[in-house]
Amino acid sequence: MLILSKRRAFAVGLIATLLLFIVANAFSFHETTIDDGFNTLGFPFDLWIAGGFQGIRHILWRGLAADALIALNTGVNVGFLLSWLLGKERKLFK
Repeated sequence: MLILSKRRAFAVGLIATLLLFIVANAFSFHETTIDDGFNTLGFPFDLWIAGGFQGIRHILWRGLAADALIALNTGVNVGFLLSWLLGKERKLFK
């Protein structure tokens, strides 16, 4: 079994989760084929919108803040979980 220091296991969990959210946001682009439709980007909340008849482009700050808080909270929780699971020396036989 892989044994890491608690700090390193926490860092691995945090970085892996944040990268997962970045990849999910990158692949969440939803493009419409209607002339006056809107294209959105963001997971789990929309953080960018473009399109419409006038061709607007907006950053949705509430969605960006919510995505960042969810990604950070999930990353910290996964980091703590990995540091608890992998950050100990486990003895099979006492």
